[in-house]
Amino acid sequence: MKLLLDMYRSAPKEQRDKVQLMAAEKKAKSEAEELRQRVRELEERERREGKKMADEEALRKIRSVEEQIDILNKKLSLAKQEEDALLSEMDVTGQAFEDMQEQNIRLMQQLREKDDANFKL
Repeated sequence: MKLLLDMYRSAPKEQRDKVQLMAAEKKAKSEAEELRQRVRELEERERREGKKMADEEALRKIRSVEEQIDILNKKLSLAKQEEDALLSEMDVTGQAFEDMQEQNIRLMQQLREKDDANFKL
């Protein structure tokens, strides 16, 4: 180390200035590289955070859509129950109508028979 210091002192002033400039240049390049690396890290961090925010927004939208699906499924279930009730009511009404038609036919037949019997008398 002392040898290096002695060599530095014995070197001409221009050479010492050149050495100082080279050391300063090396230090500046090193600092510039560190800053570039820091910029890359910050850009990567910003990209990850942006992606994270986008993922959170997508999850929020997914939850919203799932809630809408649940609501629509409930409405569909209620509509199917109502449809089943109406179909059942239509079947009962249709059966009652058929029974009334059969009764009407029997009564009409009985009325004709009575009319024929009265006509013969």
